[in-house]
Amino acid sequence: MAEEDMDIDIDAQWKKIQEKTFTRWTNEQLKVQKVAVKDLTTDFGDGVLLIVLLEVLSQKSVGRYNKKPRIHAQKMENLEKVLKFITDKEGIRLVNIGSGDIVEGNLKLILGLIWTLILHYQISMGFNIDDDDDGPKRSGKQALLEYIQKKIPHKNIKNFTSDWNDGTAVAALVDAHAPGLCPEADTMDPNNALQNATYAMKLAEDWLGIPQVLGPEDMTNPYVDELSMMTYLSKFPEATLKSGAPVDETQIIKSKPLSKDPEVYESLIVEKTEKKLIVDGQSIVNHESSIDQLNTARLDGKGLEQAFVGYDNVIDVYTDQAGPGDVMVEFTEPIGSPPVKYSVVKVDNNHFQVHFSPESAGVYKANILINGFSIEENPREILTTDIIKVTKPEIQPDNRANIEDNNSYFDSLIPVVLVFSLILLVGGMDHSYKPL
Repeated sequence: MAEEDMDIDIDAQWKKIQEKTFTRWTNEQLKVQKVAVKDLTTDFGDGVLLIVLLEVLSQKSVGRYNKKPRIHAQKMENLEKVLKFITDKEGIRLVNIGSGDIVEGNLKLILGLIWTLILHYQISMGFNIDDDDDGPKRSGKQALLEYIQKKIPHKNIKNFTSDWNDGTAVAALVDAHAPGLCPEADTMDPNNALQNATYAMKLAEDWLGIPQVLGPEDMTNPYVDELSMMTYLSKFPEATLKSGAPVDETQIIKSKPLSKDPEVYESLIVEKTEKKLIVDGQSIVNHESSIDQLNTARLDGKGLEQAFVGYDNVIDVYTDQAGPGDVMVEFTEPIGSPPVKYSVVKVDNNHFQVHFSPESAGVYKANILINGFSIEENPREILTTDIIKVTKPEIQPDNRANIEDNNSYFDSLIPVVLVFSLILLVGGMDHSYKPL
């Protein structure tokens, strides 16, 4: 009897977590329409809020419906309309749920419906998984797990329940997604589970825009609901770091390679330490060059001062006494400009060339590093000009006649200029100007 009571309590815990998480997720979607649900068993009963939810998620109109249903038939009509929209228009397969289940407040089936929407619109679409594809494919769960395992391989994540209970995994994920945002992740005490999760999830909410649809107290619950955990974690792949975030000295090299040449470095995460360079979590260089030796490195080339849009601009990097090493560049683009495409080509052990091609005009900053250390104290400011726009204004078809007229005008001036030049030549034989 005691075992049965414990099973009921465990079952109740994960169900309560799921209901709370799915309610919060629903309200995150509905807030753009300034409406919310309080109780999933009753608030979808007339179909209105469910229709609003589907229109937000799909960015499509469900069509005309009764916005103030009063009788049972009107509520059923709304619900049948939205369920038909889900299956016929959106191609989402629903199992064992009908309009009557929602009107009657069948919580289990309503939670199943919400999960189906989360799986389709947030997880499957987030990982470009086609629900209609009949061929072999990854499940949303598998895709999300692979993403997390790639982000934090050292945490050896294998599930969406117990592996997250001590709060250190979510902290590691926050720091992996935005290096330096949660540097405490590696030193957290697993025994302080709630404190770890609360701290990391607050950082994720404040600086990555990941809402706490799952609470820290639920993440650290030994009976946390798997689907709730997936709902929360599936927001990480699309999250971006907000401006002004309190990141550490970790650097993210955002630029992408210009070509497939050797010595190209793409999207590297570089952590500066005294004796080694850590790239994407792995130590790849053990260098013994002191800062004094590093200071002997120098930069040269026309690309340091001026660059041109769409052209191959070059910066020469001479490592000299700093010795051989990995050269990388951290570009800061003007607001609104796309990331700079660049490549690093090794000329010899002490000479590298950075080839870069900005896509828009403006002042760029370039911080060039050897083995993770900046060569110069401050980044170089590089004025970039769109030479095509400056020297070759666009010619519209209706302006061709004017251009041809201008060319004829300049052509007609040539004889006059020649005659005037002869007059000056003859008159200048006595080396003095004589007014007429």
